[in-house]
Amino acid sequence: MAINLSNSEIPSNDVERERLEDSIEAISTVVNNRHVNYTDNMLSFVKNLQKFIDTNHGSVNIFLSNNDILVKSTFASLSGAAGYPINSSNIEGGNIS
Repeated sequence: MAINLSNSEIPSNDVERERLEDSIEAISTVVNNRHVNYTDNMLSFVKNLQKFIDTNHGSVNIFLSNNDILVKSTFASLSGAAGYPINSSNIEGGNIS
């Protein structure tokens, strides 16, 4: 569908087209993230990172909010798999996979 949209006569700067493209991209990210098998090394790294943040800065979500940091949905999914869910308000686009 995204390929057909890119070949359409609708101008690329059309607001509704941009919203639709953003939605297609967000859905694609969610679908792709649900089929990712994270390695033990990846999970261990993120778990240790989040433990460090928890120990030194409070919860991961407080740290992200206080520093105006938005993470990608892929990282939020990985963080959730490591046991540290990230609030949608701290995720780019507000979506989690």
